Amino acid sequence: MTDGRQKNERDQSAIRNYPQLLRRYARLLEVSVDLASTLDLDALLQHVVDAAKELTECEATSLLLYDPATRHLHFEAATGALFGGSRQRIVVPMENSIAGWVFAHQEALHGEDALADTRFYREVDVLTQFETRSVLCVPLRTQDKTLGVIEAINKLHGDFLEEDERMLFALASQAAIAIENARLHQAAL
Repeated sequence: MTDGRQKNERDQSAIRNYPQLLRRYARLLEVSVDLASTLDLDALLQHVVDAAKELTECEATSLLLYDPATRHLHFEAATGALFGGSRQRIVVPMENSIAGWVFAHQEALHGEDALADTRFYREVDVLTQFETRSVLCVPLRTQDKTLGVIEAINKLHGDFLEEDERMLFALASQAAIAIENARLHQAAL
C-alpha cells in the first residue's frame, strides 16, 4: 500500500513540475548550440559553469580539468559565489576528494552532507571562504577519455534530484566535446 502511495505522489509531483522540466530541457538545448559554436576555451568553460548553475538551480558551480603532467585536477572555471569573483587555479588531489573519486570512477556522486563524506576536500572551502553543504559532481567525458568534472554545489531549494543529475550529465557530455574542439582549435593556431 505504501509503495503505491509513494508512486502516486511521485507521479503527481512529476505532473506539477512538467512545465519547469520542459523549460530546463529547452534551455539545455540552447546551451548545447552555444557550446558547439564557442572556440575560445576560457569563454567556453565559463559558459559551462554558468549554464550548470542555472540548470541545477544551485548556489555555485565549478569545472575542474585533469592535468596529466601533475596527475591532479585544477579548477578552471567557477561561478562568482564560489571564488568571490577571483580566478584562482586551485589544485585538487585525485585521492581524498569527491572530484577525484568522480574522475577516477567515471560516475556521478551527490551528497546532501558534503562535510560528512570522507572524500570531501576541505582545503577548497578554506581557500575560497565558501561553505559547501551539498554537492552533485559528474565526469566530463568524451567517448574515449575523461577530461575532468563539473560540480554543482548547495542546491537552492531541497536536495539534488535525479533530474538534476540527468541535466548535469547531459551538459557535461556536450561540454566535453566542446572543450576538445576548442583545444584542437587552439592547437591549430
